[in-house]
Amino acid sequence: MADAYARHLRRVRRLRRSARRWSVSAGALAGAAAVLTPYHGLGLPDAGWAAVAGGSIAVAVWRWLDLRALAALPPPRDPLAGERSLRGIEAFVAALPGGREMVSELRRQRERVKVRGSTVAVGWR
Repeated sequence: MADAYARHLRRVRRLRRSARRWSVSAGALAGAAAVLTPYHGLGLPDAGWAAVAGGSIAVAVWRWLDLRALAALPPPRDPLAGERSLRGIEAFVAALPGGREMVSELRRQRERVKVRGSTVAVGWR
């Protein structure tokens, strides 16, 4: 399952593609309506071209507004990303010669810092 950050970025990309697609469609239909209307005069097909072009323009504007609103939201961050990267670094260092001892010493120091200044610290030494 994808994390929330990747889902957010995927939604932004999908919405951007949709906004571009609707913008191109709106431009093409508005151009076709502008070119085809004067040659035949105003009639029922011209009203259809104009309605479709106007609808496409409206949907394109809505898509761009949705994209701006979604892109303005801060992407969610994974709270466990730091812990996962720390585990990866520890695994890499542990694979080196003498790395296991160094990782265990660092873990011991980390635990020792947690109890510094308390009554347990004397017994820890």
